[in-house]
Formats: sequence, C-alpha cells, structure tokens
Amino acid sequence: MRLLRAAGAIVVGKTNVATMLADFAQTQNELYGRTNNPHDLTRSPGGSSGGSAAAVAAGLTFLDFGSDLAGSIRIPAAFCGVYGLRPTANTVPQDGFAPPAAHTASARYRVGEHARADRPHAGRHSGGVGDHPHEPAAVRAKDARAPARSAVGGRAR
Repeated sequence: MRLLRAAGAIVVGKTNVATMLADFAQTQNELYGRTNNPHDLTRSPGGSSGGSAAAVAAGLTFLDFGSDLAGSIRIPAAFCGVYGLRPTANTVPQDGFAPPAAHTASARYRVGEHARADRPHAGRHSGGVGDHPHEPAAVRAKDARAPARSAVGGRAR
C-alpha cells in the first residue's frame, strides 16, 4: 500500500473476501455477508477475491487488488467480465495483505489486480513493484521493466 500511495494512488475502500480466502465459487463471510455479481444479482462474482472483481465490474473503481493462490483473482475476473492479473512471482510485494498462515509460505501465492476490460492494465502493477524491506526477493522496479533473458543470455522468446 505504501508503494501505491507513493506512486500517487488514491485508496477508495476495501472489498469483501470469502471466509479464510478459501472459497472459489463465492465471496461470503459472516462479518460482511455475501457479495453478488453486479451483472446479475442472482449470481456469484466468484471467490475468493470476488469483492474486488465485483467492485471493478460495477464501476466503483477502475483498479483493485486481490490475492491468488489457486484462481482467486482469475476466477472472479472470468465471472465478472474484468481483467485479472496474477503476476510473476516476486514482482509485487505481499506486505499489507494478510492471508492465512498456510498460504503465506506458499510459492504460488500472489498479490494481483482486477481492472476494467475497457481499461487494459498491462504494466499497471508496476506501481506495486520495487525494493521492499520485508521481501528481499522482490524484483527491483527497473529490473521488472527490463527485457527477459534466457538462461543462455539471449532475449526470451
């Protein structure tokens, strides 16, 4: 969050998630209730970052963040008709996101984003990229924008 604010982002709110971030079919919890798909209130926005995808699809914001271990960004994106980006490992710091302890150590866990289909977000996640004191493996911003190289030193194909 610190890196986003430093880059000029304005935080407008927080969105709903499934209990323990552990339900791919819906976004519901005992504290805030159920989130519905803004295109059809009888349908689910998917889970577990369904609140994020629903907020973007409803036009509340053009960009929102979520977490993804096994589809929690991508499934809601498909259900709500928005873009969902699960970035490459170690490109976006996870500080400020609080997944259950079992997910924290997982190499598959990512913080990513949802964006409106009419505002493609390729490269926007770079606002969250950069040096991070709690994540030494996080990619430096200048390195994240550099062309990929193959193991033999040539350009990636």
